[in-house]
Amino acid sequence: MPGYKCAAGTTPDKVTPATCFTPETVKNTDGFDPGQSTNVVLANSYISTGDDHVAIKASGGATRNLLFAHNHFYYGHGLSIGSETDGGVSNMQVTDLAMDGNDSSGGNGLRIKSDISRGGKVNNIVYNGICMRNVKEPLVFDPFYSTAKGSLYPNFTNIVVKNFHDLGSAKGIARTMTFLGYEAKKRTNPLTLTLDNVVFDGTQPAFDVAHNGGPASPNGTHFTFGGNGPVSFANAIVTSSTTDVTVTGTPGTAAAVDCSNAFVPLKSVAPTSPI
Repeated sequence: MPGYKCAAGTTPDKVTPATCFTPETVKNTDGFDPGQSTNVVLANSYISTGDDHVAIKASGGATRNLLFAHNHFYYGHGLSIGSETDGGVSNMQVTDLAMDGNDSSGGNGLRIKSDISRGGKVNNIVYNGICMRNVKEPLVFDPFYSTAKGSLYPNFTNIVVKNFHDLGSAKGIARTMTFLGYEAKKRTNPLTLTLDNVVFDGTQPAFDVAHNGGPASPNGTHFTFGGNGPVSFANAIVTSSTTDVTVTGTPGTAAAVDCSNAFVPLKSVAPTSPI
């Protein structure tokens, strides 16, 4: 946005956290990008931005042992891993996250993204206790993030989403999900994903179409249902040896996560925010 700048005194320093509201139209404005890092905690934070809320990167070195707790995200492109994952990302916990995307046209929720120019192992990632609304693409696991060339193959394993509740869109905007392993160029790296108590209210999200040379979703995905709570779109998953989509386990019957008190206006902590 030409001419936009944060108000005086709102940019971060070593002591004071930032409270500047970044419009969704301002790109390359990631909120927090830990890269090649170990033992990282981000807690009790409020982030609204024009790009990734968080982008965890591992370019040439590993990133591991991360905790994200009690955070609130608004406009933005999601709590993302990638796209640089060639050094490996492992052992990440996300707990008690509220995401209100305000029906942004580019809004993402939980996202792992990479491609064969920068791919690597992403392993042991757990999302637990997620409340979401007004997010166009709530779940994205995509090893075909771009058409870049290379031989660094993405591999997403032991990914867990549990106690997740998406309340839908205030404007009725259709939601999509992406579930893809990397299965191309004689490589077979399936996405191994556990879903437990994953509930979307209203019309269920559609699966993403083919893009960037990859297949339509779901493909190359081995689903496991945890068995405690329901998976609201379970009946839409079609198992097939052709697409390498498998399902293990049975959804449970526990109640959906209570999100009635999860969302707070950003202006409650940043009074000059417009939302």
